[in-house]
Amino acid sequence: MVRTGSKRQVYFGEFQLDLDSAELRNNGSRSSLIGQPLQILTALLERPGELVTREELKKKLWPEDTFVDFDQSLNKAVNRLREALNDSAEHPRFIETLSRRGYRFIGSVETSGAAILQVDNCSPTLLALPEPSVQKRTASKRVFKLAAVGFVFGAIAVGIALRFARPATLRVIASERLTNDGWRKYALVSDGVRLYFSERGTIFQSSVDGGETTEVVTGLKEVDVYDISPHGSELLVSAGVQGSPTVERPVWAVSLPSGSPHQVGEIKALWASWAPDGEHLGYATNDGLYLAKKDGTEIRKVASVAGTRGKLQFSPDGSRIRFDAQDKTRNLASIWEVATTGKGMRLLFPDIERPLHTGAWSGDGKHFFFNTHQPEKDRDEDVWVSLESSALGRRGGSAVRLTNGPIVFGYPVPSPDGKKLYALGTQSRAELVRYDTRSNQFVPYLSGISASLADVSRDGQWVAYVSYPDLTLWRCKVDGTQRLQLTSAPMQVVTPQWSPDGTQIVFADVEPGKNWRIYVIAATGGKAEEIMPSDPFAEIDPSWSPDGNSIVFGRPVEEAARSIQRVDLKTHAISTVSGSEGLFSPRLSPDGRYIAAFPADASKLMLYDFRTGRWNAIGSGTYEFNIWSRDAKKVYLLHKDESTEIVRFDVAGQRFERVASLKDVEQGNREWVGLAADESPLLVLDKSVSDVYRLDLSGP
Repeated sequence: MVRTGSKRQVYFGEFQLDLDSAELRNNGSRSSLIGQPLQILTALLERPGELVTREELKKKLWPEDTFVDFDQSLNKAVNRLREALNDSAEHPRFIETLSRRGYRFIGSVETSGAAILQVDNCSPTLLALPEPSVQKRTASKRVFKLAAVGFVFGAIAVGIALRFARPATLRVIASERLTNDGWRKYALVSDGVRLYFSERGTIFQSSVDGGETTEVVTGLKEVDVYDISPHGSELLVSAGVQGSPTVERPVWAVSLPSGSPHQVGEIKALWASWAPDGEHLGYATNDGLYLAKKDGTEIRKVASVAGTRGKLQFSPDGSRIRFDAQDKTRNLASIWEVATTGKGMRLLFPDIERPLHTGAWSGDGKHFFFNTHQPEKDRDEDVWVSLESSALGRRGGSAVRLTNGPIVFGYPVPSPDGKKLYALGTQSRAELVRYDTRSNQFVPYLSGISASLADVSRDGQWVAYVSYPDLTLWRCKVDGTQRLQLTSAPMQVVTPQWSPDGTQIVFADVEPGKNWRIYVIAATGGKAEEIMPSDPFAEIDPSWSPDGNSIVFGRPVEEAARSIQRVDLKTHAISTVSGSEGLFSPRLSPDGRYIAAFPADASKLMLYDFRTGRWNAIGSGTYEFNIWSRDAKKVYLLHKDESTEIVRFDVAGQRFERVASLKDVEQGNREWVGLAADESPLLVLDKSVSDVYRLDLSGP
C-alpha cells in the first residue's frame, strides 16, 4: 500500500493525521478537530505507547503567563478529542488515561512508510514493510521513537505478534448537497432515480441529481416514510398522530407516482419495511418483530423483542432482518440480526460503545451502512460501513466510520451501483422560546439560546437549562446574566429541577452505555453527587418534595422494574409509591399532595393523591411530558392527536384546557414543555438545517 503526500503521515483506525499541516482526516474527509484537542493528539502520536504527562501538555498548550483553570480546560480538551475519535475513557480504543499522571496513545499506528506500530504492554515495535525507510528523529524533536525490526515475515519468524493492517474498505472521496430548503427531514429512501423523504409532516421527492423538491400529495396527515418497494412502485409510511418512540402507528402503502394511499390491513407498527420479493413486509411493535403479506394478512411473529426502536431492514436475499433494540447488558441502543425463521438472533457490532441505528445493505449485500445515534439528541451522528463478506467469510465484519464533522449524516441509502451514498445531512441547533399569550406567538426566551429542558427556580430568579446538542447543564439569572456551566462531557443531562430553597439542582445523566443515574449539584457549581450509587436499576425524572428532604423518581420505559420510587436524602432508603407499577415520568406537585405520571403507552394522565392513596386515570390520546404550575393547581402537558397542542389539566375542576396549538411548529424537543416564571409555556423550536447529500464512494 503506497502512501503519498507529506512524509509525516500517521494512520490509526479510520483516521489520518498529517503532522506537518496538523490536519486530521477521517477516511479522507477533513475533520473538524482543531486547536487544543488536535495539539494533544499530535503530542500523543509523536510518542505512541508512552506516558505524556499532564504537566507536559500544560506547557505545550498554554504559555507560562496564561491564567487558566488548567485541570478543567485539559479535561474538556481531552473529552472533545475522544468525542471526535469516537473513543471513551472507560473503553479506550486510542487514548488511555493514567490517573492523575497523564495520557498514553494505545492504538496501532501506520506511518507514511506503510509501517504498522503495534503497542503491546507499553512497548512500541515497528514492523517495517519493504518500502523506503523512515528517517530517524531525535527525542528532543518529539517524534516517533521506533525501532525497525525488519520485514513482516522475518518478524513472524522471531515470534513477534503481528497486527495486520485494516482491510481495504469504502471511503468518502467527495460530497454534494442535493436539496437546499433547510427543512428538518426524518427518513430517506430511493428507487435509484428519485429520492423520497419525510418533511413537515408529509412526503417530498427530488431527483438523485438534485434540484427542486416537490410534495407527494397523499391526503394523509403526519406522514413518516419507512421504505420503498423493490420495484419502486410503492412507499410504506406511517400516518395519523405524531408518534413518540413507543407509539405504534397505522401503516399505509402509497402508490407512486400518484400518491394514492391505502391502509395495510389493521397493522400498527413502530417501523415497517418491504421484503425483497415485494409481496411481504416486516414490521416492529413494542413486543417484537412480525412478517405479513403486503395486504396485511397472514401475520406471523418472527421474534419476541421488547423495546424495538427505529429502523428494520431485510438482507438482499430476504433471509435475515436487522433491527434496532436495546442491549440491556451495555444499556445501549444496538443493532441486532435474526433469521426470518426466528432463529439465530445475535447482537452486531458489540465493540462500538455508542448507540447505533440500523441503516441499509448495498444491493450486492457486500456492505452494510449504519449510524451511530444519539437518542436524547434525536439525531444520527456518523455513517459507518461494515464489510459483510471478508476473506474469512464472516458476516457483520470490520466496521469503519465514513463520516465525521460538523454536519451529521443519517439514513444512508446506497445507489444501485454502490458508488454513491445518499444521506440526510444536518447541522443541529435549537431555539428556546416562550409562548406570548397576548400575541399568541412564540418569542425568544433567554435570547433564544440553543437549549432545552429549562426549569425556573421557585423564587423566579434563576433558570437551569440544558444546552443543545451537547446536553450540558447551565444556570443563569432569568435575564440571561451570570451564566455558569455546571457539567461537562461525557455527562448528558436531562430533566433538571431546582430544589425548593434554590441552592441545588437535581438531574438525570443519560450518558450512553451506562445506567441512567440521578445526581444533585450545587447551584454555585462543584462536583455532582450521585444520589443512589448502589441502586441496580436505571433512574430518570427526579422531582423534589416541598421540604427538600426526598426525591420522587421513575424508571425508563424500557426498564423491567419500572415503577415510581421515593428516596429519602438523609437515610437513602428507597420506597415504591403504591400502585405505580408500570408508570413512568413522575412529577411531584409543589405542595407534595399529588404525583402526575403516565402509563407505558402514554395514553392518559395518571394522578396520585397522597391523601387518598389512590391513582386516577384522566383523559385519552397520546401525552408527552408534564409539569406542575407553581400553585399546584394545574398540570401542563403536550397532547398529541391529529396535531400537537399544549394543554393543562385543572385539578379542582377536573377538566382539560387548551393553551396553544403547535400545528406547523417544528419542535426541537418533541417531548418537552416548560414554564417561565409567569407560567407562560416554554418550548424548543428546531432550527436545525437539514438537506439531502450525495456522498461519492471509493473502494472495493
